Amino acid sequence: MSGWTESRHRSPVRLIAWTFALSVPFWLAGAVAGRLSQTLPVSALMACCPLLAAVLLIRRHEPRRSPVSSSG
Repeated sequence: MSGWTESRHRSPVRLIAWTFALSVPFWLAGAVAGRLSQTLPVSALMACCPLLAAVLLIRRHEPRRSPVSSSG
């Protein structure tokens, strides 16, 4: 069984912590720069942070696993 399936590696606290850490620069940039356009604040770019945090956590525990099958 994969090491990632163990519950200690799948902690929601880790995902929340990584998401928060990745979001801080966007909050700071939004405070300094304000908006990218009249309707889009800089902090809106942090919508990708949960996905990026999940990918980083998976890659951290399974660095050799590829999303594309290598058979064939």
